[in-house]
This record gives sequence, C-alpha cells and structure tokens, in this order.
Amino acid sequence: METNDPKLAAFRVGDLQRRKGARDAAASPKAGELLRSYSFLEKLLESDEAAVEQFQGLCQSTCRSLDASLRHQEDPRLAAMGQAALAAYGQSLKLFAELLEIKYTRLNEQAGQR
Repeated sequence: METNDPKLAAFRVGDLQRRKGARDAAASPKAGELLRSYSFLEKLLESDEAAVEQFQGLCQSTCRSLDASLRHQEDPRLAAMGQAALAAYGQSLKLFAELLEIKYTRLNEQAGQR
C-alpha cells in the first residue's frame, strides 16, 4: 500500500465542512495490522439501514465537534491528538462508505442472479 493512495488519505481540520477530499496519510499500516477482525463493523454491515444511518450520523457529529474544537485549540499537543482523532474518524467514514458500496453491489448482483 502506498501512502499517496487517495483512498487512504487523512482528513484535516475543516475538510468535513468544506466537503474537500482528504489529504495524504502520514504512514501506511504494517502488514499485521491489516489482518484484524472487526466484529462490530461486521455486525453493523449486516444490520438494517436505520442502524447504519445512525452510526454514520454519530461519526459525522463527532467529526464536526472535533473540527470545531480544533479550530480554537492553542495547545499543540492537544491539537495533534485531536487531529489524529479527526483523521481516524474521517478515514473510518470513507472506508465504511466503500464497504457499504461493495455490500449493495453484491446484493444487487445476487438479486439479478435469481
């Protein structure tokens, strides 16, 4: 995986409000980190659309709150921690959207085969 892959880029302060794309990620994950199991995410992808929308709304709300607090943060250490959290939430939202797209594409393919 390359660090300049636009699908894996990190979000920055203000990106969510301006609807801009994410910026380049700082580092690529290690090989062992790619093989983790995410049971919560698996259950969420199997649940109904209302649960999915609720989860996305919660993540977006958290991103907006982080973004607002980072705009007024003067402590560089806290700003860096907040930026890392914002990047993680933004990346999670992007990856979750891609997983949903794959899920619905497969469901449509299965429905077409019947």
